[in-house]
This record gives sequence, C-alpha cells and structure tokens, in this order.
Amino acid sequence: KRQTRTPMTALTKYARLEATALWRATPEAQRQEVIVSVGDATLVISNLNDRPLTHWSLAAVERANPNETPAIYHPDGDPGETVEIAENETEMIEAIETLRRAITRARPRPGRLRLVGMVVSFIVVAALVLFWLPG
Repeated sequence: KRQTRTPMTALTKYARLEATALWRATPEAQRQEVIVSVGDATLVISNLNDRPLTHWSLAAVERANPNETPAIYHPDGDPGETVEIAENETEMIEAIETLRRAITRARPRPGRLRLVGMVVSFIVVAALVLFWLPG
C-alpha cells in the first residue's frame, strides 16, 4: 500500500491498493489465497503470481454480510463467487465501501423523473385553469 502523485485507482488518494483475501469461484470450489486490487473501474482478483483470475465491475460489487467481518463480497447476480477480505485489511474494506456508497449515490433514482413530470403537468393545468379559462 503506497501513495504517489499519479492515481491509478478509482480513489485518487491511492496509486495502488492491494490486499490479500480468500476467493472462491463457486460454492463447491476450495477457497484460494489471492490478491485483490482496486483499479479505475474494476476489482481485480489475481493469484499470488500476479495472474488475473477475474475482474469485477466496481458498480456490480455487493457485500454479502454488511457490517460484519471478515467482509464477504460477490459480483451482483452471482452470490456463489465470493471474495473474503480479512478484518485486518481495513484500508481495503473501507475503500470498497467508499466506492460502493459513491456508486449508489450516482445511480438514478426510479420514479424521480415521473414525479417531476407529474408536478410540472399539475402546475401547467393549474395555471391554465387559473389564467386562461373565463370567469
């Protein structure tokens, strides 16, 4: 874990952020020790020889056990593939949680446009009734 001037991760305070973890490709597979690193838009899971095993989009990372340790993450829609990050890797867990919160805030809110459209329509109809119609 080190910091330099040129950010290479989604979080500008890190040039590179890595942590050891346990990864399982399927529920039946044996867990294996891996290195998890945060990239610009992905979470990269590599073996100890630095060979990538999988990439997860940061927008698709879900936490299976909120507020518990060790932190267990999985890609959205595939809870069988998991990565378990130990509680002593607090910097990595905090970084992933920060990114997840930022992504959640940036997602569109369903119904917001519909509500705005209905309010504007109501105001237009009310203005027409008030100012346009005689008497």
